[in-house]
Amino acid sequence: MVAVDKNVRYRYDITLANRSNLRLEKLDLEYRIFYDQERAVREDGDDQPQQSRGNSRFGGQQQGFYMAVAEERVESGRLQVDALAPHARKTLPTDSVTILNRNASSSAEGELIDLEGELNGIWVKVTMKAPDGTVREREVAVPKNIVKKYAWSARPEHAADESRPGFHNRNP
Repeated sequence: MVAVDKNVRYRYDITLANRSNLRLEKLDLEYRIFYDQERAVREDGDDQPQQSRGNSRFGGQQQGFYMAVAEERVESGRLQVDALAPHARKTLPTDSVTILNRNASSSAEGELIDLEGELNGIWVKVTMKAPDGTVREREVAVPKNIVKKYAWSARPEHAADESRPGFHNRNP
C-alpha cells in the first residue's frame, strides 16, 4: 500500500428560532465554513509530477521533492426562508465540505505524501427587512473567535447551488 486517503465530509445544521410573537418573512441566511487543507507542492514551486526521492518527513512538512503546504479555504452558501411562524424553529443543513487526511507509506513516491486538514468553524449572518423598512441582521460564529481570525469577505471556494424543501439556495 502506498497511501491511505481518508475523506471526511462535514456539514452544519443551522437552527433558526423565532422567539417573537410576530411572523418573520423573507429571511436571508448566508454562511461561511472555514477550514484548512494541506496540498502537495514541489519544493521548486512547480506542481508538475516528478519522481520523489523517498517519503520521509524532514522539518515536519517536507517529503522528497514535495512538501505539504496548508491552505485556508472557505465554503460559502446562501439560503432564503420564506417565513417563520411565531415561536417556531427551522433547521437548515449547509452544503458539506470534504477534508482529506492522507497517510503515506515510506515507499510512496511523487506527490503521495502525508496531508492533513482541519475544520475551523462557521460564521452565519441572517438578515431580514422589518415592517418599518429597516434591515435587521444577526450574526453567530462557532467558535466565537472565527470573526477575529477571518474576514467575512473571504472569497467562497464553492457556492451552494441545489434547492432543498422549505427554503431556497441562491448563489452569493
